[in-house]
Amino acid sequence: MSSFGVEVPQLPAPNGGQYAIELFKIETPHPFDQLSFKQDDEVIEHMFTASENTVSSLPVMYANIGETVENDQTEKVLLPEDYNVVGGKPVPINKLQHLGTRTRVTLKKASQTTATLHLNFHHQVLQGYETYKLGREVEVEIPYFETRKVDTVIVQKLGSWIVVGGIESKEEGSIKTSYYIIRISKPGISHRF
Repeated sequence: MSSFGVEVPQLPAPNGGQYAIELFKIETPHPFDQLSFKQDDEVIEHMFTASENTVSSLPVMYANIGETVENDQTEKVLLPEDYNVVGGKPVPINKLQHLGTRTRVTLKKASQTTATLHLNFHHQVLQGYETYKLGREVEVEIPYFETRKVDTVIVQKLGSWIVVGGIESKEEGSIKTSYYIIRISKPGISHRF
């Protein structure tokens, strides 16, 4: 249990000089004001403790300098991206789509106080299908998606937070906003909120 009262997994012992990379997902019905948003401890604490928010702790990942770790919360689905007409019938040309959220972190370098990381965040959801005509009589449906990506290099103070988010989704008539929170800790040191 953290000092915020949120249940979080225990960190297993790192292997040698590995850094701990913690990832949390927070869903809230009340999005934070992006213009005045500061990633300080008070805002982060509110994100974790507000009763209307749902906090999911994803598995802790470990990386040495130069290594990439990934948390893949996607469903892999083959969906048509185009069609050929063969013998008067549509034949789909399928492409593997990753629906959901995938976070990759590459630890580029680190000092006693900071870490430089490459963050690759990819979120994709199926929005619906559009109907197209192939010739006069053949109709096909092609899916379309909403995709959000972050691909950046960040210098972060060890033990501090990175917030990626503002991804809105509709569930059962209500809108939720999701934020992903990342923290990197020194080898052998566990920062618990």
